Order: sequence, then structure tokens, then C-alpha cells
Amino acid sequence: MPQIQSIREQYQKGSSVAEISRTFGVDPKTIRKYVNQEDFSPQPPEKLIKGSILDPYKPLIDSWLLEDQGRWHKQR
Repeated sequence: MPQIQSIREQYQKGSSVAEISRTFGVDPKTIRKYVNQEDFSPQPPEKLIKGSILDPYKPLIDSWLLEDQGRWHKQR
């Protein structure tokens, strides 16, 4: 983290990306990433909300269960 802060300070003082890259021994792409990035805290992974495989069949299953409730106990 101190190196990132130093890189950002050098850039704000007017040093070019190539100069900073040579000074710190870091790739210019990395320098640009550090300069452009505002927040360095890791992002938590997003949870994917997937539907159930049974979702298309739930109305049919519910209708079967309701139909069974009206039947005699031994016929269920």
C-alpha cells in the first residue's frame, strides 16, 4: 500500500507514467491502474440468484396437492 500511495503522489506531482514505471520497476499498465483506481478495498463477490429447476412445475404440483386434500384419506 505505501508503494501505491507513492506512485499516486508522483503522478499528482506531474511525473509521467513512464518515469514512474522506471523509478519503481512496475509495469506501466499497473501504474495506470493505481492512478485511475479510487477504492482499493476488495469487492465482495456477488451472489447469483438462480431459480429452482422446479419453478416451471410449481403451479402444477400445487394444484395436485390441493386436489389431494379434497380426497378421502386412503386415496391420497
